[in-house]
Amino acid sequence: MLDDLGLVLMAGYDRIGSDKLQITVTLPGMIPEGRFSPQLLTVVARSEKNARKQLSYLSGKRVEAGQLKVILFGEKTARRGIKDIVDPLYRDPSIGSMMFVGVVKGKAADALKADVRDKQGAGLYTYNVLHQEERVQGTTRFRLSSVIRDLKTPGRAVAVPYMIVEKQGIKLSGLALFSDSKMSGRLPAELVPSYMMLDGVNYRDHLNMVLDKKTKITLSFVKNSRIRSVSYNPQTKKLTLHIKAKVKGQVLEYEGVQVKTRKQLRNLEEKVARHLEQQGEETMRILQKANSDALGLGNYVQAKNVYSSYSPKWWQAQYPHIKVNVEMEVKLTRLGLLR
Repeated sequence: MLDDLGLVLMAGYDRIGSDKLQITVTLPGMIPEGRFSPQLLTVVARSEKNARKQLSYLSGKRVEAGQLKVILFGEKTARRGIKDIVDPLYRDPSIGSMMFVGVVKGKAADALKADVRDKQGAGLYTYNVLHQEERVQGTTRFRLSSVIRDLKTPGRAVAVPYMIVEKQGIKLSGLALFSDSKMSGRLPAELVPSYMMLDGVNYRDHLNMVLDKKTKITLSFVKNSRIRSVSYNPQTKKLTLHIKAKVKGQVLEYEGVQVKTRKQLRNLEEKVARHLEQQGEETMRILQKANSDALGLGNYVQAKNVYSSYSPKWWQAQYPHIKVNVEMEVKLTRLGLLR
């Protein structure tokens, strides 16, 4: 019975004109020698259901999306909006809500055509890349269920992995930022750890920092907690937000003046904190420029009820101009015995 089914592993969406979608999918397959050989199919249709009929005709099997693990959008398609595509997928009972969602520079079809012969095909390869990134970042925000939640929750915005197709495969290159349902900007990969800290998530990967010409340090964060506060000045009618992240990190590598005393340790912690604050401020500038509330600050402001006339429309107009203060408190461990 399984031989009669075409189980879609990954699907890519690129808009064609005003009302059509180019949908590219990968199906698992085997060649006579017993090696894995995924089947790549492309159709142009007005809807997902219509596309499945065409795909079934092309593959000679009944195409099912029950094993769909990844959906990708070309950047131009993402900038035109994804809500009309992800909503039907989420409501389809035959499709799970835990698939990964991502954006590809250029066309989504290019990612599915990527040469990953030694990596079990583009579908499984991309799934493994995104699954590993999810474990590192300790969040499920890249899954379809979270994307739908962020689309439908006032005062929140979608942020999903942004990918680039290279000769060696598919490379993660930061986050695609959304305003409403349209991609509006991109957060560079080097600022993703800062974004996770501001979001109150434990970042489990290593972080390399150059603090000055003589000081380099590599940290592995073991704990990160976030404190937020908001104030409203009725005279100036302006909001001010304050985000403080308390970060405790293990020192894996250190190059610089030898740290022998607790005073020297505190000075080093201050240097790291100032560096992280600069990155946090740059992260907020990019988010606000894109009018992408990917940290859910609007949801927080509404819950605090500091402004009685709060509305989603008011927040969207105010968000790019609100002052956000970023503060980092850093504690370093594994530097040896100190005097």
